[in-house]
Amino acid sequence: MSGVLLDLILLKGKDMKIMAILICIILFTSCWRDNEYSTDNKLSKEHPETDIFTDKRAAIKHVGSIILQEDNSQYIGVLWNLVETGGFFFIPNWISRDIKVYDKTGKFQYIIGTMGEGPGEFKDVRGGMRVVGDTLYIIDIMLQRLNMFKTNGDFLKSFPLPSRLDYTGLSGELLVICDAIVMPVYENKYAPMVEYHKSRTIALLDKQGNILHLFGKHPNEYSEYNMYMPGTSITFDTDGNIYQVSRASPVIHKYNSEGDLIARFGVIGKIFKPI
Repeated sequence: MSGVLLDLILLKGKDMKIMAILICIILFTSCWRDNEYSTDNKLSKEHPETDIFTDKRAAIKHVGSIILQEDNSQYIGVLWNLVETGGFFFIPNWISRDIKVYDKTGKFQYIIGTMGEGPGEFKDVRGGMRVVGDTLYIIDIMLQRLNMFKTNGDFLKSFPLPSRLDYTGLSGELLVICDAIVMPVYENKYAPMVEYHKSRTIALLDKQGNILHLFGKHPNEYSEYNMYMPGTSITFDTDGNIYQVSRASPVIHKYNSEGDLIARFGVIGKIFKPI
């Protein structure tokens, strides 16, 4: 600190003002971070259950690499999503608007679909994708429809998604449980986006595109802070229960396959704690 003060004494005019401003910014940032820690500590004391989340860590271990085969005719433009099943990788390519299939060594095998708006064609492949058995399901969010292919590339069918629902921005999210297709949605009746927090969050559709059930809710924080784009992610367990988490919220909602709320859990952990 004495070195900093000495430098300030030697500086004059404009340079001294700049240095003083920088020091104020550093001190302010330090105090703000200390306040975040103290707030977090206070939260832990008020809610002891947060302690079980305090020291959670996600460890990622590198186990190997696969180089995907590319040439002038077959290349990966933008890697948006990936599904692996049966030793094959199914990779939607947003540039060429198709799905490229590679084996586990990275060797190119074949293409599913092509660019266009007809049967078996794509306008946008960034929607949710899932492989169940020998059937591949993928949402075209630009054409607002769901396409079904055999994993060997044969086109099965497609159907339009219900117009009362909005799927834009729900990339990568699609579940298939028994005969129901499950995806996160917004209800269009709550447009503009500042009203999205009132919408139900999950839709169950049959394989003709009919709505079987709408359920789910956004956390209370969404209405309190008027969040404009309440993103929702979903997954499921081996019993068919559906788990939903929403952007900027620690709360997880658990539903059964009928859409009944089973549990609500999750608390704020130490967001700013260094790893």
